[in-house]
Amino acid sequence: MAFKNLEPLTDDTRVNAKPDLYDGTLLAPIDRRIQRELSVSIIPLTLRQALVLPNFFTEVKSLDGSTAVAKRQACYNGALGARGIHKLRSFGTNATIAYGNNAYTITSTYHNSNLK
Repeated sequence: MAFKNLEPLTDDTRVNAKPDLYDGTLLAPIDRRIQRELSVSIIPLTLRQALVLPNFFTEVKSLDGSTAVAKRQACYNGALGARGIHKLRSFGTNATIAYGNNAYTITSTYHNSNLK
């Protein structure tokens, strides 16, 4: 499903992210105020059962699919996830949260029987 609720990273000329597989967390434990204020950064779908705050993404391409396209899609998906994590980490603070050289999202591609 396309991530229609997330604000795009660029101008609106890109299509919505549509990862083949993603993982995140349940919406219920997240404070309602955070849900409201960060909705367009952490809630990719408006379905109640859908996972939020996505932080793991996989793009899958068939043998005829392009590895380059899969990499670009995975990178874009990961950037959306990283932005959501960053906004959540810095929510309610006036200070800039340092990135700290930690990975907060993971992306992968699967093409031609290879997981990368």
